[in-house]
Amino acid sequence: MNEKIADILKTTISGLNFVDKITGLIQVGYLTKGEVQKKVGKEFAYDELNTIKVPMSLGYTDCTTSKPGSYDLYFPDKAYKSVIFFEDQGVSLVDQHRARIDYVATLRLVCWFNRKKIEPDTTVLKRNDLIALLNNAILDVQANTSDFNRLYVEFKGEAVHSEDIYSKYDLDVNMYQYMMYPYELFALDYDIFYTVTKICPDDIELNPDVC
Repeated sequence: MNEKIADILKTTISGLNFVDKITGLIQVGYLTKGEVQKKVGKEFAYDELNTIKVPMSLGYTDCTTSKPGSYDLYFPDKAYKSVIFFEDQGVSLVDQHRARIDYVATLRLVCWFNRKKIEPDTTVLKRNDLIALLNNAILDVQANTSDFNRLYVEFKGEAVHSEDIYSKYDLDVNMYQYMMYPYELFALDYDIFYTVTKICPDDIELNPDVC
């Protein structure tokens, strides 16, 4: 369910003019150095690591063929205005009623920005402006789908601003320069409340006359 919620929030902020590379939920992918090099088109220095932990879009494995499917990597990249993705922080049961179940999902929005490429004037569009524009779009989301309803979002706060945001992934040593000015990196945490309606099976009709 968190994947579907992340897709809704992704769609909501995709239209902002400083957003270009964005996806919904990502997973921690495990690639060889050769696979990373082939995907990004250049070689990175990963010391003695043979397997690289990468922020990878979902859909890596094709369930029908068990072969790698389409995916992308979400490392900071100066070729883009922004690199944005969601991380799954879990889901909890809030309340259970006769006809519905209430849940709260927690998602982290990881945002990296290249201020040199952001329009309009980067001296006007500052860090707090970026956060405010993202929050304004996300906190306005209310959705009802075939899977859930009564969805609404609460902002929990900003995570620590540092390279620790990427700590679960293996960064090439040269990537750490993208954590400093003129680049921006921050993570925003959200609680998303929603309701799932219980679906009861049709009453079973017993007909003793039928053998």
